Amino acid sequence: RSGKAVFGFILSRKAADEAEILTIAVKKRYRRAGFGRKLLQHHLSRLAALGVHALFLEVEEGNSTKAPFLWKYVISILPKL
Repeated sequence: RSGKAVFGFILSRKAADEAEILTIAVKKRYRRAGFGRKLLQHHLSRLAALGVHALFLEVEEGNSTKAPFLWKYVISILPKL
């Protein structure tokens, strides 16, 4: 333990050169402050370092609050993977 607070997490799975983001969560008090973007950027960088070239993401119909954030960010970084 480093004594640092956890503000969110991303869970994904990888197979060969593909990965799927299963879930992403950020504590309410840290939302809309750039933490989710930084967390996602770090996670995508790690996936790229592991050889991921394709990323899959599903957003449940009832969870539309995450969709614009995720797609805007993921689409902008995909060419870099």
